[in-house]
Amino acid sequence: MKNNTPDIQSPRLQRLHNDIQNIGGSALHEFWNEITKRGAPIIEPGPDRYSSVTFLWRDDGLVRAVVVIQDWGTDGIREHHMALLPESDVWYLTRTMRSDTRTTYQLSPSSATDPGEGAPYQLDPLNSKTFIAYLSETSNNILFSLLELPEAPALPWRQTDLVTAGTVQMHTPFCDQRRL
Repeated sequence: MKNNTPDIQSPRLQRLHNDIQNIGGSALHEFWNEITKRGAPIIEPGPDRYSSVTFLWRDDGLVRAVVVIQDWGTDGIREHHMALLPESDVWYLTRTMRSDTRTTYQLSPSSATDPGEGAPYQLDPLNSKTFIAYLSETSNNILFSLLELPEAPALPWRQTDLVTAGTVQMHTPFCDQRRL
């Protein structure tokens, strides 16, 4: 007999998978309530200064694929495909990362039948932390979801309570319309 148990690296998702088998749909309801309160991704301790990071997407029944778009280092920007947890509405991808990692990512859910057909990138709706990658003068900022693991170094210059609020002014002092 073939074992149909998926390879689930996240202890929290392993527990969810077992709970779905034992108690059914109420386990999913409790899981999504937990994630709504706590946020995503799920960050769990890993081996020797590493963490297990599980990205999530809640299936609406229309999605055929979900991709995490991220630059995890020297290999450049890559697409990392999520898997659908059996008998659930949970798309997931678990990655092992150094516990001092701070990075950004976006999600790309697609309803296309062609897996090569891309879908627009978007913020992770389960993660309230964002990073402005490009600040636009027209308010069309480019945003990414922010992932900060437990040992990420402090960034004291990001503490808004240490800086007095001010204003930014734009000047065009030259005839060529260069902006300052």
